[in-house]
Amino acid sequence: MLMQLLTTILTFIEQQLIAPLSAAWAHWRLAGELQVLKAAQFVVEAPEESISESRLEELEKDFEDELQRSYRIVEKGRAGLFMIGVTIALIATILNYPSSRTFGRVEVIVLLSAVGCLVLSAMCLTVAVNIRERFGTYLDDLIKAEGERLTIIQISKQQKVLSFYRYGKLNQTIATIVANYVAASYVGIRNGIVLIALFFAIDVIRHHWK
Repeated sequence: MLMQLLTTILTFIEQQLIAPLSAAWAHWRLAGELQVLKAAQFVVEAPEESISESRLEELEKDFEDELQRSYRIVEKGRAGLFMIGVTIALIATILNYPSSRTFGRVEVIVLLSAVGCLVLSAMCLTVAVNIRERFGTYLDDLIKAEGERLTIIQISKQQKVLSFYRYGKLNQTIATIVANYVAASYVGIRNGIVLIALFFAIDVIRHHWK
């Protein structure tokens, strides 16, 4: 029972309080996996005739879906930056209170904690939206150009399977790195908003009881 409670507490701390550090640690670990995937020499142990066109279409669809998921995560990260901008504007409004109004020590600590959460969130999102490496089949992989003469490069089914797998795994790993940073940033944004609400509550209570 005690071990389960400790595990729950540690999980809460990892996911809610030090989420940016967890995302950075996961990035470091997954970056190693990316290098392994890039260097791996995969072999498709299946004869050409056993690979159906319908199976290739499924693999291509899975590959495209994973790529689109990665782009959606990045868009979510950009939306998070907008949320941070709105929250910072709210903090600026707080700081523009009438000069006669003073803040207590607890209020200052809460407000600084909120700013810290937002700064860490902005850092996470900046890292996330700047991870732009994606993998796929490009024009030079399909067509060979010699002056004005173009030649279509013939690609075997085994090569197609290999490309879908390798590039799909690479994009999936990158998407996981980006998703970890975006998730950590949203935790920080939420904590920042909660702390701002707490700041207002403390301020109202303190001045009401004067």
